[in-house]
Amino acid sequence: VGGMADWLVDVAGVRTGSLALFRPTLNLIDYQFEFLARIDTRSLNWVVRAAGLDEYQLCTLTAMPGAELEFTRMAVIAGVAETPVTAPVRIAGKPRSAMTVRMQVAGGSFTVSMDGKMIDQWNDDRLSMGGIGFKGAANDRARLYWVRLSSTQSIGKEYQEQ
Repeated sequence: VGGMADWLVDVAGVRTGSLALFRPTLNLIDYQFEFLARIDTRSLNWVVRAAGLDEYQLCTLTAMPGAELEFTRMAVIAGVAETPVTAPVRIAGKPRSAMTVRMQVAGGSFTVSMDGKMIDQWNDDRLSMGGIGFKGAANDRARLYWVRLSSTQSIGKEYQEQ
């Protein structure tokens, strides 16, 4: 669901573009979401609890000077993006390096980690269900190598795209 016309697929993976959601996940309640990616230019953006193209939690890892990554998150409700919240601690990382990102979504609780290190944890119960997706922009792209999603409720299936 969404725009994938500007996504690029090649033998090395997928370069993200416009917001695209994985339709079979839109009715999920609790799940684990994991993917291997790298930042090509500036940042890596993904969404969880996506009820549609105008309601989701947007997560971003941004490459910062000094080989660090900064995590920010924001809710988008009825198409309106709220003020971003930045995690208090930056983590080691740099563009063009592969990283494994893992999200745990359970009820209103969200936990994100990168390469096994917890980055942030928060609670927000406004979106009770919703799936996953990725987003990029012309000058702000990332490359995906694989995605794994395990549902613990709702549809009770595991999806894996490689």
